[in-house]
Amino acid sequence: MNRRPLLLSRALCLLWLLRAPLALDAQVYDQGVMTIRIGGAEAGLEKFSVVPTTDGVRIVSDVTFTAARPPLTFALSLERFSPADFAFQFRRSAAPSAQYFAILGKGRLTLRRIEVGAEQASESRGTPDLVPLADSVVASLLQLVPMPGEAERTVTGIFPQGGRRARIVAVRSTGADGSARIALTGGLEGVLELAPDGTLLRVTLPALQLEAERQQP
Repeated sequence: MNRRPLLLSRALCLLWLLRAPLALDAQVYDQGVMTIRIGGAEAGLEKFSVVPTTDGVRIVSDVTFTAARPPLTFALSLERFSPADFAFQFRRSAAPSAQYFAILGKGRLTLRRIEVGAEQASESRGTPDLVPLADSVVASLLQLVPMPGEAERTVTGIFPQGGRRARIVAVRSTGADGSARIALTGGLEGVLELAPDGTLLRVTLPALQLEAERQQP
C-alpha cells in the first residue's frame, strides 16, 4: 500500500491536530521547483521542500525573482510543532534587506522585524487557528489544505512582513483521479492544485497576478 499520499496530506494539514505520531519512514513529503509567472510573464523560481521532524513538519523555501534588477530573493523557514506552536522566519535579500520572525507558543504570538538600523517587536494573544504566511512564497500556502476527509478549513492567516491578519477559508474539491483543487476565499483568494499523491502542482493568486507551476523532472 502506498502511504505517501495520506502522509503528505496529514503533514501539510497539521497532523498533530489528531495527536497521531508522524511516520518517519517518509523522509520527504514533497520537494520541487515552481516556475513563477506574474502577469503571464516568467518572473522567477521557487525551490521548496516539506519534510517531517520528530515533533511535526518543516517547510523550507527559497524564491528568486530573476525578472527584478537586481534579482530579489526570499528565504522562508517554518516549523510547526503542535496546533499552538510554530516558529517562522522570512528573509528578504534585496535592499533594504530585512528579516521577519513569528513565534507562537504558550498562547502568545511574538512578531519581530529587523531591518538595517531598525528593529521592532510586538506580542499579542495567540490562538491555534493562526497560520503564518508569505504570499510571495507559495509553499507556505500548503498549510491551508484541509485535512483528509474535510471539505473546508477556516484559519486566521498572519503575514509577519506587515503584521496583517486575514480570515481565510479553504475549500477542497476532489477529482475522479484523486487530484485536488483547493479554493481560497476571504482575506486571500486563489487556487491550489494538488496531484493525486498530494504533491503541489500549481498555485494561482489573482490579486497578485501570480501563477506558480511545478517544473516536471
